[in-house]
Amino acid sequence: MDQRLLLRVIVTEDDKRNLTLNKRPQSIEEFKVQLVDKLSLQYDFKLQATVKIIPLVTLYLTALSSPTTTSDTEGSTADTEILSTVGAPPSLRQQWPEFFDIPNFSVDVEYRLRQADLAFMKDETRMTLPRDMKHDILEKLAETMYSFKAYPEDDDFSSVAKALISKHPCLTEP
Repeated sequence: MDQRLLLRVIVTEDDKRNLTLNKRPQSIEEFKVQLVDKLSLQYDFKLQATVKIIPLVTLYLTALSSPTTTSDTEGSTADTEILSTVGAPPSLRQQWPEFFDIPNFSVDVEYRLRQADLAFMKDETRMTLPRDMKHDILEKLAETMYSFKAYPEDDDFSSVAKALISKHPCLTEP
């Protein structure tokens, strides 16, 4: 059994690292010691768990016979191998919802949006999104949209925009 552990560690918003631990830790304390060692951290810290589910789809090779023969192959049929999802689970995509449910963003982004929403309700101050925050929001929205459709249409983008503005009115543009 493979004991390696592959991680993506977010040290700060601007410092995200991929990390491989050769041995799985037996406890949280052992895990923290390995993180201090591998990341050369000079301070105490808390851990916040974020789990991303990555569905695995198995593709099977299927041989299909072509009815065409050529004189060079002495009457044999040409076989073509294609990738097929025979035996694989049905499509993982769901039907596009009538009202798009905006996903939860990272804790930092949610906090900043909540504060901006409160300011908007108080005196209609609109939020100017920093580049990193805009990137995080768009990445999460794209990931969620892709779970419904690989190629969303203009109407789909409009429904997502309306849902985002209704959940976070501070993002309304004049």
